[in-house]
Amino acid sequence: MRVARFGAASAALALLAGCGAARPAEKKTDTPAAVAASQAAGPVVASFDCAKASTALEKLICSDAALAKADRDLAAAYAAALKQTPAEWRDRLRDTQRGWLASAAAACKADASSCAEYFESRTQALGDTLSAKGGREFVTLTTYHATRDPDLAGPEDDPALWETARLQISRPDAEERRWNAMVAAGLDRIMDPPPVYGGEGFVDLASVAPGFIGARLHRVHVRGPGGESHQIISVPWSLKLGRALTPADVFVDPAAAKETVARLAFEQYRKDGDADSSVTLETFRTLTAYDRYWNYEAAGLSLAFDDDNEFGGAHRALTLGTTIPWADLAPYLRKDLPFDLKALRDIG
Repeated sequence: MRVARFGAASAALALLAGCGAARPAEKKTDTPAAVAASQAAGPVVASFDCAKASTALEKLICSDAALAKADRDLAAAYAAALKQTPAEWRDRLRDTQRGWLASAAAACKADASSCAEYFESRTQALGDTLSAKGGREFVTLTTYHATRDPDLAGPEDDPALWETARLQISRPDAEERRWNAMVAAGLDRIMDPPPVYGGEGFVDLASVAPGFIGARLHRVHVRGPGGESHQIISVPWSLKLGRALTPADVFVDPAAAKETVARLAFEQYRKDGDADSSVTLETFRTLTAYDRYWNYEAAGLSLAFDDDNEFGGAHRALTLGTTIPWADLAPYLRKDLPFDLKALRDIG
């Protein structure tokens, strides 16, 4: 989770460097010895010419050696990300950097120690721009917006960062473009309305194989220190069908498969040393919302279903994390599955 409270930020001018999303540390007061050591170390070197620093943000970077180093590291990370990112995504990467700069400029305060932490976090995020799973390359571009808690007021009210990390297949074919569009639209929906205070939206991948991508869309909403809600939508997506899977796409008899999943999940629950011995199968189904939500996770295949959901084959609850042997549900699986079952099993 990378929700940030700005304590300070600055423009990394030469390469549009940006701040990150870690929570700032307590403000540190330099000792006289530390100040003397810093002065003895010579002039501060940032990613731009400090002799030409004119804005408060530029001067902040040039006043602190640690922040200047973080600025240089961030500029290098941005340059590397820009070079490695496929050409069709570079303009969007530049746009996200400009968007971050606007948010930082609107929210920053002159606190070099906090600012350095933001730079370090953003550097890490830029390093994660490209990723790979299941033989596919993905690109993640993050947008930023500064928000404030309406219950707090005054000059000490620190803004919080609302960020949305948009994961996409980097070089999509026609089928994969439909998945990209679904994820983009899904993130827009899950982040609407945007968090009042701070939060983030992001995508993580449960399973990736030929013909299938199991993704989870997350919305984390932070309302002031210590307050947080987390919503997850799981989307088991068939590239062949161009939509999220439903139980009928996977099982010959979805109702019977659902009963088996519930029973096996309950049996595994009872084996847990911390399980409540008074819980029955029926109360377990109620507690875990099995009347509406159910999931099947085995050998790399992660499916989660909710018949009511707008995605058709998604659900709005945390999965149980139940792992069920293939043999227990094999009799219910369709022979014409719209994905490569063997590839998924190999991944697992």
